[in-house]
Parts: sequence; C-alpha cells; structure tokens
Amino acid sequence: MTHRSSLIIRVAITTLCSARGILGQNFTIPTQWSNTQSNASRSVRQALSNGAAQELRVRSTQQELDTQKNAITNLASLAQALATHDLFSNSSSSSDSVGNVLQTYDQSITFNIDLANFGLAELSAAQAYGDGDDIRPDYTIWDRWGAIYNDSFITPTMATSNTFPRNLSTTPDCGRTLGGMIFGIDDRSSLDVYTRALSVWILLSSRLADLDTVNQAQYLQAAELSIQFMTSHLLDLTAQGSDIVAHTFNASACKPSVGSSQSRDLAPLIEGVSIVANLTRNDTYAQLLSELIPLAVIGWSNPDGIMYESGGNLGKGYMIRSLLEARRRNPTNTAMISLIDAFITVQFNAVRTNANLSNNNYNNFWAGNSSPSSSYDLLGSIQALGVFDAASEIAPPNSTSKPSTNVGVIVGAVVGGVAGVTTCALVVLVCCRWRRSRRRPMSDNGTELLSRARSHSGIEPYLLTTSERTRRQTGLKGGTSYSRMEDSSAAGGIDTMAPSSSEEPTAPVQSPDDISGLARRINHLINVLAVRNEAEELPPGYEARASRSNVASRSS
Repeated sequence: MTHRSSLIIRVAITTLCSARGILGQNFTIPTQWSNTQSNASRSVRQALSNGAAQELRVRSTQQELDTQKNAITNLASLAQALATHDLFSNSSSSSDSVGNVLQTYDQSITFNIDLANFGLAELSAAQAYGDGDDIRPDYTIWDRWGAIYNDSFITPTMATSNTFPRNLSTTPDCGRTLGGMIFGIDDRSSLDVYTRALSVWILLSSRLADLDTVNQAQYLQAAELSIQFMTSHLLDLTAQGSDIVAHTFNASACKPSVGSSQSRDLAPLIEGVSIVANLTRNDTYAQLLSELIPLAVIGWSNPDGIMYESGGNLGKGYMIRSLLEARRRNPTNTAMISLIDAFITVQFNAVRTNANLSNNNYNNFWAGNSSPSSSYDLLGSIQALGVFDAASEIAPPNSTSKPSTNVGVIVGAVVGGVAGVTTCALVVLVCCRWRRSRRRPMSDNGTELLSRARSHSGIEPYLLTTSERTRRQTGLKGGTSYSRMEDSSAAGGIDTMAPSSSEEPTAPVQSPDDISGLARRINHLINVLAVRNEAEELPPGYEARASRSNVASRSS
C-alpha cells in the first residue's frame, strides 16, 4: 500500500466525518449520571485490583480454564487482563498464569476475532514481561496478524478490481468500497463479516504499528484502511444508543445489520483510532475519536451511567480499557479526560456496590445489586480487574506532601511556642525584679537606697561596639565580611554590655572582681528594664504609685 493510498484513505475519512457532523464535540458529563466521584485513594483502588488479580490466579486452575476452551476470546481476555495488571503494577506475579493460557489454549483457532485477541494478549504479555517469544515461542504475534491479513483482508487492489479471494459477488460500486474489510473466519467458504472481529483487527494493527517501527507502515496502512471501511459501512454517528454501530455486514448486499450491537463492536475501534491519531498526528482521526467517545459512554449505559450488559459479554472490559488508552494519548484534552474519568468512576463505584459477590469475586452485571454467592464468576472478575486497574490509573497520586506539611506545622508550632514561653519568661522576670525593687529598704527620708541608679534624667543608651572578644573573633576570620558587626563608636573602646564607660572597666572579664562587675551590669540592665516598664507599661491603677516613687527619687 503506497503513501498515496494512505492519503486517499485520510481524505475519504475526512469527507465522511464532515458529512456526519464529526467536527462537533460534546464532552459534557450527563447530568443524570450518579456517583461520578469517589473518595477512594489510589492505595485503596490498587488494593482492590491486587485482590481481584490474586483471586483470578488462584481460580485459574486447569480444570476451570478447560470450561472456557471453546470460548477462546474469554481466555485471551483473562491473559490480557492479568498481563495488563502486572504492567500497571510493575510486577510479574501473573506471568506463569498468563504463559499457561497463551501456550495451552491457542490451538486450532478458526475465528479471526480469537486470533486478534490472542495477538493482543501476547502483546500485553510482551510489554509486561519481555519478548513475546518467551511467552509463545513457536507462534508469534506477527504470525497471527499475517494469518488474518493473508486469508481474510481485502486489499485496495482487490476492491478496485472487484476481485476477491472468496466467492463474493457484489456490485462494482460496492466492491470498490470494501478495501479494509476482513471476513470473520478463515474458512474461505464463509462470507460472514463481524464488526467485533474487524474492530479488534484494527486495534491489533494499530498496536503493532505503535510498537514495531520497522514494519510500521504496513500495519498502519492496514489499520487506516479498515477504519475507513468501518466508518463508511458500519458507523452511524447520527443514531442513538447502541445503533451507532452495526453488528454484522452483508458484503453481497453491501448492507449492515443493526439492532443487536454490543459494546465490544465499538470499543476496540476507539482504542485503535486513538493510537492511529497519535501516530499520524492527523486531525481527521482526532475528530473521529472526539465524536465516538461521547456516543460510546451512553450507548450501553443506563440513565445513571452504569453499563448494563451482562452474561458472556466482555464488552465492558473492552470499553474501559479503550477509553483509558484514549485518555492516556490525549493528555491536554481536559474535557475528554473529565468525561472519561467520570465514566470510569461510575463503573468503579457500581462494581464495588452492585457486583461484589464475595471476597474478590465479582458479578458480570453491574447495574443492579448482586446477592452473595460462593460460585466464582470468571468473566465478571476479569472485567472487575480492568475497572479497578483503570480507576487506579486515573486516581490522584498518593500524597507525599502531607508529611512535610505536618512537619512544617509542628516546627512552626514549636518555634512559636518557644518564642511565646521566652517572652512570658522575660515579662515575669522583669515583673519580679520590679516587685523586688519595691520591697528594698528605704532611707530615712523615704527614698530607695538604689535610687541613685534611677536618678538620671534619662536612660543611657547601650551602644553597639566591638568588645575585645569580638575583635579577636574578627581577627581570626580575616577579611571584611564581618565588618557589619562593628559600630562607628567602636573607637571609644566601649563594651557592648557596659552601661557607661565611667562606671565599668572595658577590660575583658578575668578575675572574681570582674565577674562581680558583670553581675552588677546584668543587675543594672534588669533595673533599667524595670524602670522602662514602670514608666511606659504600667496599668492605670499603678500610675499614682509610680508618680510617688518618682517624686521620692527626685527629692533625694
């Protein structure tokens, strides 16, 4: 398939999209949906996911799996769900279970949907555990894709010439539009076309194009051609509900069959289109995706937003996984992300509330309450695991900032408390000194014996100077970065703790007399603070008493 063919495909899809109004977007969350939010943390969601995966591993005995051997897609879905869970959780806990499924139950596959689903499961296993050949050495993912392509895929050349590999007879006008179609089974006598097989084929081709850069062009062109076919014949984006997609296609009559469609008919297409849009950076696919998602989330949901399909249908798991991938590939489309998150959260809450049969055992019906049961629901638990994994992926990260915030609060409280206690201690000390000074002996004329220290007209300032100790420290450091510690009055040689150069020596404290002098300085400082407090901060009731004390001091 040439680059010109790929360009023609994109132009054709653009024309179809424009004709059907795909350019419009509406990611508004339906107002009638309930439980669109959840308070469950990521850790809680991951615990639910791990529990469901563990139970699936325990229950996936050979006897249990043998009951599904005729439902190959169910087994492939089990392997894919477990491998995807390990990929998300960075684990290999399910590798043995996944390998057992992929190596045991892929014999004699005749339906293309089963081939494609096994290919998808092997891709998930390869991503989670390493090379896909380690999981299935004698049959590779690319062999599965090639089997479908060679036996069932309609190439552009076939469509243009109206010459098909099977006994298909149709009109030239119809035949020219069948490029990208695949038959549902590798039996060349069968002309059945199933939408669910085509959509899974699109997804497999898209994922291979995303992972295999060597053969990317071949896979990508096949995916684009099949998207064009599906857009032309199987989608009706003006319809309501599940009728937006056909269930089957009659190639001879060139006519789709609607009315019995399932979510698995459409969901893989959504994931495939999101990948192709990401790879090609083509707005055509982005526009198609933007129209598909709002229709898909209401197509198989009740008014509360809960998907109502049940029985052996695995479409809910397809839908959750596809929407999660579309979300991952469109990180800047906040409106799309909000709608997808709301939809996934509705299903998450429904599974927890309505589908919980017993410990890590979940019903496949989510839209109504389930009675406790000891019978294990394999399909229900497979889909529940997909929901829990998706809910874990969209959950806000487990907070790592709270501990540091708490530490900050604690440190702030401690610092504030220490500051408060220190302030209170200073106030108490000053008050005690002031009260003690009021009880000192009085002279015969009624004046305090210590009034001489308070008889000055004002409190002498304490000058910021450089003491001998400070000068020694400055000399040891060298340089000028400590010059801010010195004051212009340092030339006077006044100690920073001295009240006056005339009352105290400036020499360093080296003797008992000096220690006594230091004690007097501290005592003087406390007295000065007491006088300041008395003059400026005494309550009104003490003003008269303070005035009498000052008068007595002046009279001396």
